[in-house]
Amino acid sequence: MTRHLYQLYQCHHCLLLRRRLHHLRLPLPLPIPLVNTRERPIMDEGRLRPQILLLLPLLLILLFFLLFLLLHLLLPHILHSVFVLKFFIFIFIFIFFFFYFLFFSISFFFYFFCSFFFFICYFLISFIQTSSSNSSSTSSSSHSPAFSALSSSSSSATASYPSFRLRPRILLLLRLLLDLLLFLLLLLLLPLHLLLPHILHSNFVLEFFFYFLFFSFSCFFCSFFFIFFFFVVVFLL
Repeated sequence: MTRHLYQLYQCHHCLLLRRRLHHLRLPLPLPIPLVNTRERPIMDEGRLRPQILLLLPLLLILLFFLLFLLLHLLLPHILHSVFVLKFFIFIFIFIFFFFYFLFFSISFFFYFFCSFFFFICYFLISFIQTSSSNSSSTSSSSHSPAFSALSSSSSSATASYPSFRLRPRILLLLRLLLDLLLFLLLLLLLPLHLLLPHILHSNFVLEFFFYFLFFSFSCFFCSFFFIFFFFVVVFLL
């Protein structure tokens, strides 16, 4: 009878029975610890653990990132077009949304709205940068020798205004500053993970990690800070 009760006690889903056995104080082979209601439910042996499921979308993104680097080394002139950038970023969006909706379906619409907003902002910055570079190249090629005297005479008058060719550099600096901000946020999260590990395992912080990882990957996937950010998050999770 005692052995049968102990086998029932070993079942992970019999919390009420474990409490009753603890209050009865039966002579069991091993002492029964107090049941902590805040602990995570132990999964079955046949299922994957949540830590392994968290690594699946990150591994897929790493594969796409390596594919992007390979194509960037082989075909650099093709990857600078807007169509290929849209194609890659939409693939990353589909992967992230699919896995996020599959495993972490909490506040999915908020995640979708924020990522779509930053996605639009990224394409506005890239469109302004390409249009400014194209307009500067066409304006420099359209100057004829007849307008050389006019441009030289008006150069002193327009010297105080900012040049139109500096805008792509300013936009690139803006991207690097935003990427540096993400890097600083990651450095802020690392001591929180070391000091308060039980808080960082909540759904809110998982959304925070995945959201900023997606934002950095979709907007700044060619910079150094994102590479460091990506690998630190992979090893952290």
